[in-house]
Amino acid sequence: MRFSTTFRLLLVVCVLALLIVLFDREKPEKVRTSLLDLKAADVSDIRIERGDFSVYCVKKDQSWFIAEPIQVRADDSKIDGIVGVLETLVRQETITRKEREIRNLTLKDYELNKPRVRLIVGEKHNGGKRKEELLIGQDSPLGGLLYVKLGTNDEIVATDRGIMAVIPEKMEVIRDRTILHGDVSKTRRIEIKRANSGFIQLAHAGNEWFIQQPIVARADIAKVQQMLEALYSVKALDFVWDATVETGEVVHAEEPVVNNPNTMAESYHLVPDQAVVAVTVWGNNDDIGREMFFGKDAEGKSGRIYARCKDIDSIYTVSKSILDTVSIGINDIRDRSLFFLPFENVNYVTLQKGDRKLALAKKKDKGWTIVEPVQWKADDRFVNELVGNISRLRVESFPDGTNNASMGFGAATCVIGLSDRLPETVVANTNKLEKPADKIDETPKDIVLKQGRLLIGPPCEGKETVLARFEEEPYLLEIAHASLAFLGKDPVDPLLYRDRTMLSIDPNTVNRLSILKGGSEQTIAKNEAGKWISMGQGTNQVDLKVVDDILFAIADMRAMATECQNPDNLVQYGLDRSGTTLTFGLTGEKGIQKTIVMGYRAKMDGIYALVQGLDVVFVISKGMMEMLTRDLIKPMPLLP
Repeated sequence: MRFSTTFRLLLVVCVLALLIVLFDREKPEKVRTSLLDLKAADVSDIRIERGDFSVYCVKKDQSWFIAEPIQVRADDSKIDGIVGVLETLVRQETITRKEREIRNLTLKDYELNKPRVRLIVGEKHNGGKRKEELLIGQDSPLGGLLYVKLGTNDEIVATDRGIMAVIPEKMEVIRDRTILHGDVSKTRRIEIKRANSGFIQLAHAGNEWFIQQPIVARADIAKVQQMLEALYSVKALDFVWDATVETGEVVHAEEPVVNNPNTMAESYHLVPDQAVVAVTVWGNNDDIGREMFFGKDAEGKSGRIYARCKDIDSIYTVSKSILDTVSIGINDIRDRSLFFLPFENVNYVTLQKGDRKLALAKKKDKGWTIVEPVQWKADDRFVNELVGNISRLRVESFPDGTNNASMGFGAATCVIGLSDRLPETVVANTNKLEKPADKIDETPKDIVLKQGRLLIGPPCEGKETVLARFEEEPYLLEIAHASLAFLGKDPVDPLLYRDRTMLSIDPNTVNRLSILKGGSEQTIAKNEAGKWISMGQGTNQVDLKVVDDILFAIADMRAMATECQNPDNLVQYGLDRSGTTLTFGLTGEKGIQKTIVMGYRAKMDGIYALVQGLDVVFVISKGMMEMLTRDLIKPMPLLP
């Protein structure tokens, strides 16, 4: 490359650099439009002074608190609203000190010598903290603006008048009206003490709520959650009194109040011995519960009562409707489901009537089996329906009193038990709820519910309910009599639960069919080519539609009901082979065959039947019999 060429390139670069410098010099300086130049998320505290009203708020863990003149929670949305407006304020017009001197104007002319509002905003800035003071003066004559001044300079700025709409005139505007803060999902214990109705204690374990006092029982989860939601939603309607503001002294309800002239809690019935209702709740990590008192009716304010939290020295009025939620009876919050074991977890069922007992066990991949008093394969569909009906039983009411004799319970007509364990591993039956020690800090996850058998009493004349109770449980229950209809007259008869599949034959294994009815017999068989042919005289036209229907039916033939096992006399059912029989010849070296005998009409509008070798009399429908006894061979056509 020649020297002249290099020199020219260097000259071009220098000219471009000079142009860039000149261009940057002529660019206008960036005009500051934001009034305070702050970010709402970084604001850590704010002081508001408006007339005689002054309040100082600080932010802790994303929540706002009033620190002066009292220490209470602030309304997060209200303070965030103020800070958000401050972030968006822009400079509309700027009046410098020199311009004011030329016009012979002072801060007094803008009402900034004694401003309407004084704000001091603290903000996290560059790892430290900075303060910005904002004075708000009079409204501007035009444009919906007002005059403000920053404490850091002498400029007067016109900005949006909307800032005044969010500045409170009294502390009640920005106070948090939620009295009891908490999370329903994180609450693990509740205590309710009512002046005239006793004491209730509830504990959370796993996904359930349990009553621990005055009885041990399972609680209705939905009702407990509704009560907690109502408690955490109680809002202060009036701020009646604050200890720090009025007297400078703090009231503690646990201190003696008889000779304490400064306490206000007693006069509003907001101490433990006088409160209409006292509620204490514990969160997951709370060692000490948070106590809330509801006192007497508010004077001159219909539908309102006084309320107070023990750890907050303030008195409020709240809606009296909260008493309807917390003034509950023990039976109002009890779970009305009788059995707590989920349907899918039931593996063992017992039914007892007098000295007779029936036991059913479900084994993995084998379904239900009758294990007592006989060992038979049970009908899975029927037993599952039984378990479903038992699981859906509910309590209609909880009678007062526990004396069985006085309540007319009498001897149990039926006893029902459900378990998730097979007999080998079943523990001693008990319906006791093993509650933990009374230590508040002990986690209630140790609660174990072992539910025993349900004893059902006899029906009561003129009543639609029957009494029931669990073993080792003194508390009586009322169950709708109609809901027990599924048990029938004899719920411990094993025949009711026996497997109703009487025949289960693979159609491909059948190579011979023979039907005997009315003294005549028809027989068909498969030839070497696998084609059905008649084995008797007459036509060789086999009715293949009838054959297919019969083979389809016996692939899974279920009985309508089972009548008896090992009957002494088959004649009474018409099953002594004098009736109709259908025999299936099956493939195999020993020439296995199955024979169905069909007899008289049954009481339930069906037909008695028997599979030889099973010795169980069962009932099939008339339609099933008609289909099984159709002619296998088409009639010979008439000659012309």
